[in-house]
Amino acid sequence: MKYTTIFVLLCVMNAFALKSLRSKLSIDENDPDFNSDSPFCQQCKAILYQHGDFTGWSAYFTEGEYNGNRFTAVGARNDDASSIKVRGNEQCCTVVYEHGDFTGWAAEFKPGDYNMAAWNAAGAKNDKASAVKVFSNGCPSE
Repeated sequence: MKYTTIFVLLCVMNAFALKSLRSKLSIDENDPDFNSDSPFCQQCKAILYQHGDFTGWSAYFTEGEYNGNRFTAVGARNDDASSIKVRGNEQCCTVVYEHGDFTGWAAEFKPGDYNMAAWNAAGAKNDKASAVKVFSNGCPSE
């Protein structure tokens, strides 16, 4: 029981550290706190990457809405993303939008890794993303 409490605290501390340092961090998807089986750590989340091979800058998004201002505040760059990784249970969904006010094209991503080819196949456009929504209750189209 004591170890579970410590693990949850470490997970919470790691989540806050990621949020406060996300523009300077390179997220490692193999980090046990990122992929943990702990219910707390299984929250829906997405990492947006600059390049189509998951390199360049990265920005970390938890459940919520990130309009153009919030999108750039967490470290993403307007019209400069080409791949995404989504983590969480099967109900998790990340929607990437063309414009910062959630208009233009929208592309939905369930948990998985989407390089540039998969990014484009989902309907996203290379270097044209400006907003994100992360849902824990399925995709809007469902």
